[in-house]
Amino acid sequence: MSCETLSSCLSRLAEAAEDPVALGRALSELRSRHVTRAGGAGLFRRRGGLTLLLELLTVPARAVYLGSSRRNLELALSLLANSCTESGSRVQVRELGGIPALVSILQSVCVASIWNRVSRALGNLALDPQNSVIIHDSGAVSTLVQILQSSQDAGCLHSCLRALRILGDSASHRLSICQQGGLAPCVPMLTSPDSNLVCAAVRAVCELSRGCSLDCAEQLSPVVPTLVALASGEEVKVAVRQATLGTLCNLCNQGALRPILGNAGTIHLLIAEAKALQDAPTRCLPLLRALCLCCREALNRIRVRELGGLEILLDLLHNPQYQSFHHRITVAFLYFCHDIAALALLGAGGLATLLAERLEEMALTAEDRRDMQSWRMAEDGQEERDSASFDFPTEPTKKREVGGTADESLR
Repeated sequence: MSCETLSSCLSRLAEAAEDPVALGRALSELRSRHVTRAGGAGLFRRRGGLTLLLELLTVPARAVYLGSSRRNLELALSLLANSCTESGSRVQVRELGGIPALVSILQSVCVASIWNRVSRALGNLALDPQNSVIIHDSGAVSTLVQILQSSQDAGCLHSCLRALRILGDSASHRLSICQQGGLAPCVPMLTSPDSNLVCAAVRAVCELSRGCSLDCAEQLSPVVPTLVALASGEEVKVAVRQATLGTLCNLCNQGALRPILGNAGTIHLLIAEAKALQDAPTRCLPLLRALCLCCREALNRIRVRELGGLEILLDLLHNPQYQSFHHRITVAFLYFCHDIAALALLGAGGLATLLAERLEEMALTAEDRRDMQSWRMAEDGQEERDSASFDFPTEPTKKREVGGTADESLR
């Protein structure tokens, strides 16, 4: 096929009804040569190409001609997905009403190649928060979940997983996806022989488990041993290992799940990885947070002590790079107040001297201390609702007017 200029391709888009064969050539040329080049998507949009393309999907009189050829429809959707890698195109698609049209195609055309391209386009569009809201409100999530449950096409599954991952861009959206069963079809894909599919599935699970609602925890509890095995594997991709560890850290937020996580070997993983990454605070902090949360249950505290977790926490309590995290480590140590062996270990490590020095520093900066205490109380209050110790399960239907739970008294 001879190369055509952008202008001639746009002319063929405008004349779609007159020559469907020429339309296919123009769509193919635009997708493979014009839009994929650097800055090509923006130029295509500014020259009116995106408007013409959307008219083929949204204007009934023109959509008839596009829909008469499956190949042309695939090319148009692929071209649209490529265009939406550019932020300006994502905005224009929303303004021109392209999102409902795409969702309608997703819900009405039962062809894997079409699902694949629409899912990829929706995933790119969802990078814009306003688009993500529209996609959620349009009912696309339930359709994506159904496709994940029914399709056997690896490319289609990969695009759907990516779309769900990007659509989990807020706590409310992640909860909505979980409530619509978005995690369930991801679980069997974690053991797929297709390594690319495993990577897409675990990345989706990692994103959707951020903040880890109770609904999320219930859906993922059966797969905890699989996640631990993935994170422990020597031949897994780096991206898979990182996403798996991230998922396990996210799940530690739910107190009800931490005993299961401890039994499966998560504590050992957290400690080993924290030791390896202690010189990289940004990467280490999520692991430390999960490890500190695991100190809230008696069985996990024993594992933390026996596997060397107290030593790494104590080392980091001395490290000024982790100053913002020192309060959380100190709170974690409070849970060991009845563990004689742990107290002896902490005492030998100089914890008492260190705490005395910190108290003196805080006394000299009383105003800063009050500000910090106020912030920490707000942070702890937000966290406690889901991550409180499972040794003392909450009773939401019964409030205590005097005193509090043993966990609250300990704090």
